[in-house]
Amino acid sequence: MNIADPKSAARPAESSGDRSLALADASQAPRAGGLLARLGRWLERDHLPDPDALRALYEASLTDGGANQLARQWAERYRAADADERRSLLACLVRAGVDIEPRGDRGARLFRRLYAQSDRLELMVELRADMLRWRNQVAGLSVLEQELAALLSNWFDVGMLELRHINWDSPASLLEKLIRYEAVHEIRSWDDMRRRVAADRRCYAFFHPRMSDVPLIFVEVAFDGQMAAGVQALIDPARPVDGLGKARWAIFYSISNTQRGLRGISFGNFLLKRVIEELLDELPQLKSFATLSPIPGFADWLGRQSGEDIQALLKDKAERLAAAEDAAAGAHWLERLRTAAQGEA
Repeated sequence: MNIADPKSAARPAESSGDRSLALADASQAPRAGGLLARLGRWLERDHLPDPDALRALYEASLTDGGANQLARQWAERYRAADADERRSLLACLVRAGVDIEPRGDRGARLFRRLYAQSDRLELMVELRADMLRWRNQVAGLSVLEQELAALLSNWFDVGMLELRHINWDSPASLLEKLIRYEAVHEIRSWDDMRRRVAADRRCYAFFHPRMSDVPLIFVEVAFDGQMAAGVQALIDPARPVDGLGKARWAIFYSISNTQRGLRGISFGNFLLKRVIEELLDELPQLKSFATLSPIPGFADWLGRQSGEDIQALLKDKAERLAAAEDAAAGAHWLERLRTAAQGEA
């Protein structure tokens, strides 16, 4: 709608009736127009959104055109923002809804609107990752974080996830993501990556249909005729590729979650169960499944334990009695384990 400059033409004097009619017309202006007018103050990057305008994101119906356009504007700005601006935008969002009572499903409505208008599930995952990062710095942000977490739990229900086998023929862009996201045993080179997905190994990942190029969680598996004594031999890129005819053990030696915004949404147990089913279909001779998982800090913890603490962990009666009288029982047991682990499984 074009609005003429009031200085561009002479106007006759208005009667009181004319003024009443004008006021009545103004009162019927679409709500969307009011929202968009208020938007003009913060569309430039050096202005923050008006919390009063953002309140419509919580309260308006999901079919409200003005609120939906506001949601698109906010999402686009958030995607392009740096960390400082993102934190400020989230703070404005918190202030907009802080006094809404009863709150009910207003937070869920906000995020459903943002998701629908941005059409990017990745943005919602990024939003929660940022909320987890700043929830102790921005008052009230933890409430929004919990509301978004509940929605993500539904949107990433394990029944919706797709299991894929990843190998050397998978797209290079996907293999690059595995290199970047590997959180247990660093993948140091493309040769290392090639060995991790060789013919005698398996790598499986879960994907969401709306984030089809992003592995949400992946697990790496090695095979052997017996339980491996350690992980270093398994991740050695120079290790020869073996056949699977003698494989009796499937050893899960690395599992990595890739999205911080999905923290607390459990995929791991379901992934392992699905992978075991896949492996048994392919390799029915497998008899045992095991993990080789690091326990960061275990040695330090054990070394600090008192005799009473160690006594509670032991089953052998003689060892329990010995530990009870040993003020340095934790340190002594740590040394026993280190000695036993030299060259042993």
